[in-house]
Amino acid sequence: MKNIFVRAPLFDNIMSSISHTVASAPEHGDDHSAMPQFTVGQRLVFRPGDDRAAEMLRATPARELVVGAFALALADLDDDGHAELIVQRVTLPGINAGRSTMVLKKRKHRYVKLLDCKLGETLAVTNEKVGRFRALAELDDSGSIRFEHDNDDSGQSRQVVKPIPKIAKPVQ
Repeated sequence: MKNIFVRAPLFDNIMSSISHTVASAPEHGDDHSAMPQFTVGQRLVFRPGDDRAAEMLRATPARELVVGAFALALADLDDDGHAELIVQRVTLPGINAGRSTMVLKKRKHRYVKLLDCKLGETLAVTNEKVGRFRALAELDDSGSIRFEHDNDDSGQSRQVVKPIPKIAKPVQ
C-alpha cells in the first residue's frame, strides 16, 4: 500500500467540528471458537459531511470519497490520545458491495492513509489491537460483529474485521 501524505492544517477544522458518541454494543454469544475472536469496543457514529468538509478533504487521499454524499467519524485507534478520521462514501440502500471507507491519521503536520477498504454502513472499533492499532469491524443488526462464510465448501465463517496494515515510515 502506498502512503499518501497531506498537510495536517486542512483537518484541524474537521477534527474539531466532528463530535462522536461512544456506545458499547452487546457482546455476541455465537460460538466460533476456531476463529480469532474480536469484540466490539466503540461503535462508530458517522455524521454527514458538508460542503466545507468536502472542500478540505479534496486535498487528501480521501478526495474520491467526498464526491457526492459522504460521512465522517472519529476514533482513537492506537490509544495515542489523537483521533483518526474515518471517511465513508454513502451509497444507496440495498447496495451490497460495501461502502468505500478510508482511515486517515495525523503524523506531525501531515495526514497518512492508514486503510482503504469496503465495509458496511454500521462499524465499530474492536477492543483488541492488531499491532499498534485497533481494527474496524462491520456490525450486524444486533450490534455484534458480522460473520461471513468462506467461499469454499468448508462451512467455516469468519468475523468481518479490517485491521490497519503496518505502515512504513515516510521518506523525507
